[in-house]
Amino acid sequence: MKVNWKVLIFIFSVILNVVFIGTFTVHKMSIISTNTINVNRMNPLFLELDLSADQLAEFNHERDAFYAQMQETGLMIKAKQIELIDILEGASTDQPTIEKKQAEIQCLQKIIQDRVIVHFLKEKALLTPKQQSRFFQLVRDRIERNIQTGPPWMRSGNLCQTGDIRNE
Repeated sequence: MKVNWKVLIFIFSVILNVVFIGTFTVHKMSIISTNTINVNRMNPLFLELDLSADQLAEFNHERDAFYAQMQETGLMIKAKQIELIDILEGASTDQPTIEKKQAEIQCLQKIIQDRVIVHFLKEKALLTPKQQSRFFQLVRDRIERNIQTGPPWMRSGNLCQTGDIRNE
């Protein structure tokens, strides 16, 4: 029995190409489906509430004012965090100076939390009871899934988990 090497090489080549195409297709499909799921989760909440034109106009106005406030305070927090890093980097790192800077950052973070609550209450006032229920269910769902919402500068891929002391 004589082995025809050309036929074996051809068959091996076809099999290899089928495997590569199959792997590529599966990989591409998984990326497409994952991106679609993530994009849908990151839609602004108000798009899922069936708002009237008047509600949408008020929502957009409130959202824009809220994001402007958040961005301003967020930039202040980042500046204080950089100052804290500079203190920690310095040769003399005394605990009272570190704690003072930390308190300044915590104060600004509390301001953000207070503004979020006020913002939620203003948004709630614009909604019907059914929309309110849907709105808070969507918020709850995003919190449970660790999906960040808000302006892009506040989003990050490294979310702190419960019990995680890192603040990256």
